[in-house]
Amino acid sequence: MQLRQFPKHQWSKNTAKIVEAEQSHAPRLLEAWNDYIKDKGQKWRKQTANENHRFFDVLHHVVGDRHVNNVTKQDIRDSLKVAENLPTRTRLPYSRMSLTECIDYDVPEDDLIASEHVHKHLKLWRSLFKTYLVNQKDILTKSPTDGISYEVKSNRGGNYTSSELSRIKRISFRPTRQ
Repeated sequence: MQLRQFPKHQWSKNTAKIVEAEQSHAPRLLEAWNDYIKDKGQKWRKQTANENHRFFDVLHHVVGDRHVNNVTKQDIRDSLKVAENLPTRTRLPYSRMSLTECIDYDVPEDDLIASEHVHKHLKLWRSLFKTYLVNQKDILTKSPTDGISYEVKSNRGGNYTSSELSRIKRISFRPTRQ
């Protein structure tokens, strides 16, 4: 059996049409988010809903409103980098700033969000892509969050270096002379 050969130019036009058709079936990021909220967001407390919206806004700001099947691992990594450099937006003056202003602002290290919050961004994005768009809706076959992790840094000692903590302990636990 011999396969029929198509001229090269005809094959690439047909391929382009197939790719275009596949993209038109995949929702855009904002549409997928709104569907996700309809399904999952009804159970969120107001505080959780607000926090999740802020987490999504970071992704949407970095990625834009493209089709969800065009969001890449690099987009997720770039979004995490942006999230790492955000201030705690519940404090002044950041609470009065837009997301774009917060991103453009040179935030002092003490005002940056905790690594735990950056990890929460990733958890929400994983839930949107992996749990919702891949596992529940079968819109994607693979999540752009697959294989991406974020290390949460312990902050048990506050903002002190280990040498400062040692010094504080030494002074605090000195026996008192009477």
